[in-house]
Amino acid sequence: SGGFGPAGPGPQPAAGFRPVAHPTTLVQFQVCAITREGDHVTVVGSVPALGCWQPSGTRVRLRTEAGEYPLWTGEMEAPSGVPVEYKYVIWNEHSGEFKWETDIGNRMFTPEGVSVVLEDGRFNVERARLLDREQRKVAVDSEGCTSHRCNEYIDVKVSMDARDVIYLVSFRLPLQVCRNDVTGAYSFDWHPGLGGGASRRQAMYVIERLRKLRTRVQIWYIGWLGLDIPPEDQDAVAETLKRDFQCLPVFLPPAMAKDFRDFCDEVLRPIFHFIAPTNSEHCSSFNKGPDAAAA
Repeated sequence: SGGFGPAGPGPQPAAGFRPVAHPTTLVQFQVCAITREGDHVTVVGSVPALGCWQPSGTRVRLRTEAGEYPLWTGEMEAPSGVPVEYKYVIWNEHSGEFKWETDIGNRMFTPEGVSVVLEDGRFNVERARLLDREQRKVAVDSEGCTSHRCNEYIDVKVSMDARDVIYLVSFRLPLQVCRNDVTGAYSFDWHPGLGGGASRRQAMYVIERLRKLRTRVQIWYIGWLGLDIPPEDQDAVAETLKRDFQCLPVFLPPAMAKDFRDFCDEVLRPIFHFIAPTNSEHCSSFNKGPDAAAA
């Protein structure tokens, strides 16, 4: 009585049953923050590990050292593929004051793969994202494996103007589409990206990474809408998306769309996101280049 749990034991797993653990990603936060005595930099956000937007509930408290200040860093394990919105918050242990990032919108990312480093620039300042990065040094540990903690990168300045065009080809367009069952009319909007499903996570990632760039150059998206569009409607839909969203839709028959979605989720996604070298021999092959890895 008075509790929130089940009234009694639920169904027991069959003998020999082993639940499959959801893959996780090690996320490292990095931000430069000017602080004073008694200040602590934390990460507060939309998932339980980050307090569900309650500073008192976050489990991620960043740290710094004399040789690294004002850079603050911290880590957490996050379920892979689950979108996260967050902000940095400075809490002073003497006054109890919380200082939020009020000048920018929510930061966001989707953890993918084994690990990801979020280099977020300065506290309360949205960091501009450049098109490319150049690797300056590759660190190799005693086992012959590359170490992401020691690798160094430098930003590469890319000169682009309004005449340049970038074509982004993906399985799904970063749009949400609705069809009125009564009138048959279609409505489109940029995908909010929140919720489950690989397509939603991909949409959020695309919009977040390119929203600044779209103000400087032309970006055209090419992909499937996620909905079967009858042949008689395809020309009108294509014209609307071209005019209003700079999107070029690919109209796939339902059976083909299902087969390709299954191929992406079951083959391509695990290969590129969740499989990592597990021994020094494999790591050495990757370090030597694609030809050695293929051998």
